[in-house]
Amino acid sequence: MRPLTLCFVVLAAAAFAACSGTTTIYTTPIPGPTPTMQPTGIPTSTVSFNVIVPNVGGSARHRPNVVVPATSLSVAIQLDSVNSVATATPATISNLNATTTGCEQTSTQLICVINVSAPVGSLVYTLTVYGAANGTGPSLGAGNIAVTTTAGATVVAPATLNGTVAKIVVTVGSASLGANISVPVTVQAEDSGGNTVLGTYTNPIALTDSDVSGQTSLSSSASNVTSGATVVTLAYAGGAMTSPATINASATGISPANITPGSFSPNQTYPTVNGSTTSFTYTGSYMFGNNGPPVNGPNASGGTYDAIVTTGQSFNGANNLVEITGLNSATNWLPSSFSTAINFQDLVAYYAWTPQGSSSSLGLVGMTSNTGFTLTCASPYTKEIVAPLTTNWDVLSGSAPCTVSYNDGAGDTGTTVLNPDGSYVDNTQELFLGDIYTIAQNSDGSMYQSNNETCGCGGSSIITVPVPSPGAATIPVMIQTFPGTIPAPDETTTPSPEPTSVPNPWAVWSGIPGEKIPSPLITDSFAVVGTIGSLPSECLIPAGLLGPNPSLTEADETLIVADPASDWNAMYYSNQTIKHYYLDGVGEICNEDVLIGAAYNAYPLNYYLNVPSNHNFNTSYTTYAGTQWTYLTATTLTATSARRREAASAFTAATYALMHAPIQLRLNANNPQRKVIMR
Repeated sequence: MRPLTLCFVVLAAAAFAACSGTTTIYTTPIPGPTPTMQPTGIPTSTVSFNVIVPNVGGSARHRPNVVVPATSLSVAIQLDSVNSVATATPATISNLNATTTGCEQTSTQLICVINVSAPVGSLVYTLTVYGAANGTGPSLGAGNIAVTTTAGATVVAPATLNGTVAKIVVTVGSASLGANISVPVTVQAEDSGGNTVLGTYTNPIALTDSDVSGQTSLSSSASNVTSGATVVTLAYAGGAMTSPATINASATGISPANITPGSFSPNQTYPTVNGSTTSFTYTGSYMFGNNGPPVNGPNASGGTYDAIVTTGQSFNGANNLVEITGLNSATNWLPSSFSTAINFQDLVAYYAWTPQGSSSSLGLVGMTSNTGFTLTCASPYTKEIVAPLTTNWDVLSGSAPCTVSYNDGAGDTGTTVLNPDGSYVDNTQELFLGDIYTIAQNSDGSMYQSNNETCGCGGSSIITVPVPSPGAATIPVMIQTFPGTIPAPDETTTPSPEPTSVPNPWAVWSGIPGEKIPSPLITDSFAVVGTIGSLPSECLIPAGLLGPNPSLTEADETLIVADPASDWNAMYYSNQTIKHYYLDGVGEICNEDVLIGAAYNAYPLNYYLNVPSNHNFNTSYTTYAGTQWTYLTATTLTATSARRREAASAFTAATYALMHAPIQLRLNANNPQRKVIMR
């Protein structure tokens, strides 16, 4: 901000003379109204507004400070912001007449000294003069005055009512990342004498916004700021910005050197949400089949669960995270003949907001559970949720790997490094036999598996499987077997791999397009449909949560996942189409999840070892098809907190984690690794 001409007042007359550059001495008026004091312990200062009212038919002899129309009878002084942060301080109102404390009438003008107690920092005031007493009647002029204060000092704020603008200072309010709000833009216009012009400008001002992210936009009034009373705002959509927005100004006859632009970028102030509960209801219809299309059903399922949201949490070295617990306590997902109860109630998930183009994304930082399962992801995190919904996006693009570790309490441990393309490297050790399993699954479907029996009490093996050909009846496999522990690669006792072939388990179900394992093994993308008029009838959300005129948006997601290598679980394939419905200011409030899949009961390590010698080895598979609706039923989050970035997608995060448990997890609820839960 431009350095102001500051006058430290001991006597009002000395202040007038110092500010005006004249030697004229006035009688010292009695001090003005007692300032409203700041709370004890907070540094304070005083801003002195010296208001001059010319006699009717005359003009002020000197114009060093605030000169107002001769018909002015009162003035309101409102503190708008401190260090660019908006305030709600009550206005100071003073009547302008000779009987008011702090005012003195001379032969040519009325001089009033109004002292206002003020905080320390960069302050912006709005002065409004009225044609009647006590801040009533018609407004005769208004404008902004910016001053910088220091502790214990008194600062004079010079201004004039009308004039030609010679200098411009622009300041912009502040906002937190994720807050969808409008902030004030203050234009301080000064004449050649350094006085703030409160009234009409002889040369109007035009403002411009340099932001190319689309996250900010100036109000229409910014193109023609004609007086200090012109209200200008900057709308912020809530998303991430690649660089600060520069709010510049221009006016006829003003050099760029005399213009100080403003700047806006969202700050990192985090709101607090402690233990807010969001409740969901889900209903579904499911079909199952054995070695064929899904025909068993429909089987109805339903239940409720709560997502408990707390902000400002830390996990794996990352801070200010959204923590969500209790993602699902359902006990009736599938018929008992297919699965035991699924219970994610102990699961705790952590999310972080990160830049995503012109928006922000809520990415998964990790998960923990009391069953010894931990998932940690490296930055950049998977872009699971994007707000606001501005464009289509790929969930996995640009994401870093995640690492899963588990300990089942019985001595079995494992670590899996998961890549965004579905490939992974899994290392598992069993305590009972000391076996070490290693699976290296590539994104194209090829893989390497080894079973090393370190106790030497059984056989070990290494299996290499190339990319299966689409629709091929068999798969070529290279197998090495050892009577004991796998020897080092350079040992002469290492047998050569033996080629063989086995029936292609991926060719037995026509539900996989082209009977081909997808490459990459996982894809996840969103297509933003846009604004919709109403929700489907299955979204039974209480009317009170929607409001009278809800603003609704739809985004459709396609998620394809396959795992042809897991030794702990059946090989599987799933294809999900999820329609997400969002309420402005709240987040996701309902979704439809349509899923088809197949879980092959040919556990790969045993399958590839046994099928060449035992063609009766079980290669059965289970098919699955279902539709589930999940919708919001209650929440303790307020509309204000829901618009903030830590809470805006709490609902979305909960439903997303629930919907992205693919077929393998749904049919194998007791999987100790749970290595695909991040999906």
